[in-house]
Amino acid sequence: MFEDMQKWPAVGSYLKKAGPQLQEEFGRKRAYQPMQVKRIVEELGLSTAFSSHAMAIDCDRPNFDAYHFVIRKPCDYQELRTEIAQHFSHKKSSTNQNESSDGHIHIDSAKLGEGFADLMDSIGDALGNIDWGHSLTVLRSDLKLAAGWIEA
Repeated sequence: MFEDMQKWPAVGSYLKKAGPQLQEEFGRKRAYQPMQVKRIVEELGLSTAFSSHAMAIDCDRPNFDAYHFVIRKPCDYQELRTEIAQHFSHKKSSTNQNESSDGHIHIDSAKLGEGFADLMDSIGDALGNIDWGHSLTVLRSDLKLAAGWIEA
């Protein structure tokens, strides 16, 4: 009980303060290194007692697991992420758990599982690696050829 009274304000501050500071210092990334997260938490003067939660929020699983293996502090990445998602989604829930005050439907991705998050990350990576300028030039040429505007 007492631990929860300390934990959730700390985790809330990681969400509100550490994430934006990580983006500012290291650029927008899908995941940060555990030592980057630890450094930001310390620099901002946030509680370090629950820094594994901050790492579960801002790091990917392989780096999270490797860090905790090295420091000999076993932590379950998915368990922490699920705990965080459940706590904050429960806090924000209204009569319709998936509808927010802005009228949009929000789905708790933690409930969909890690596979779904990995799939979405892969799609984002694939789209991010496309040379859109070149692709559109080729598409325009193909359309002009198909329309008969240019000869093959």
